[in-house]
Amino acid sequence: MDGEVRLMPKPQGEQKMMSPSFIELQHIEDLGRLTCALERVPIPVFAIPAEGSIFLAAHLDLFMGTPVFYFARTKEAKQFLAYRTIGASEEVSQKEGAEDSGFAFTPLIGIKRLPKFYQDGLAGNLKLNVVPAMEMDDLSSLAKICSYKTLYEESPLPVFSFSAGSENIIGTFTRMNEYEDSIVFFFCRLSEAPTQNFIRYSPRRGEETAFTNRLDEHGFSFIKVIRLIKSHPFADI
Repeated sequence: MDGEVRLMPKPQGEQKMMSPSFIELQHIEDLGRLTCALERVPIPVFAIPAEGSIFLAAHLDLFMGTPVFYFARTKEAKQFLAYRTIGASEEVSQKEGAEDSGFAFTPLIGIKRLPKFYQDGLAGNLKLNVVPAMEMDDLSSLAKICSYKTLYEESPLPVFSFSAGSENIIGTFTRMNEYEDSIVFFFCRLSEAPTQNFIRYSPRRGEETAFTNRLDEHGFSFIKVIRLIKSHPFADI
């Protein structure tokens, strides 16, 4: 093979699937942004009755055998979650149809009852494996990690904003290679929690990396900011 090193694929069936982890978002706007903003194909959302309300939950990743869902609470579930940005404003709503071309839509898939496998995860009684965390120099370095996939015409990685004790943390998860046990949480510490919904970034103007609410600023790529109710359970800060 001319000295080329090739990684052998991990044997099938080696890793046991764990009960899923459900991580709560601050607002339904965070869910709309996560599932629809900057996505070529919106991420489907499951409507799950739980704790006297409805959890709207999107499956985003798989960490070391644990399916990871992000959810927001609501009192009702219609047929679609609709999302759009106009200037510096953001609108998220539920609709019975997906006719309005001004919105991005993702379907709300109604679940009548979860199997026990999922109920255990929804109850939050899980022992989770945390992943190592790597602190970045600045927001521009974090933006580089998030936006490298755009070179391959994929959506940029989202960043998660949350409090860890008295600190404001913003960061993203990515794999160092194709294996799930190589996941690292890349993060920055902020003096205050971001109030804007996106990070703008340009490889030609890295010094202008900043938070923004606008997606119409020319010459930048954009990274969505997703706010969590509590610190991320997988991030070992």
